[in-house]
Amino acid sequence: MYDNPECGGLFGAAQFTRGVTTLLPKADYVWFYSPESRETVSIPWQDAETVLPMLLTESSYYPELFLVSDFPNEDQLAALRQSAVTGRKVPCNEEAPASN
Repeated sequence: MYDNPECGGLFGAAQFTRGVTTLLPKADYVWFYSPESRETVSIPWQDAETVLPMLLTESSYYPELFLVSDFPNEDQLAALRQSAVTGRKVPCNEEAPASN
């Protein structure tokens, strides 16, 4: 959980690092991080789920976790950048995407 001091709201984020197999919790945002370029692309969960359904393997864990191992390719990252919040403010909770 992270605090947005501008509105006093909280939001959740999960990071997926290139080259690291990860169990991602369903969160408001997914941060795609590439250590080589040091780029982080912050995407609302629902947009990542729409663009990358083939990369998110649902697990049997609770709370809901998704196994990810294949990092998005350059075309997929370009599509994700269209809805990225990197470079602009993360919205307050009432504007944040639903994480359910």
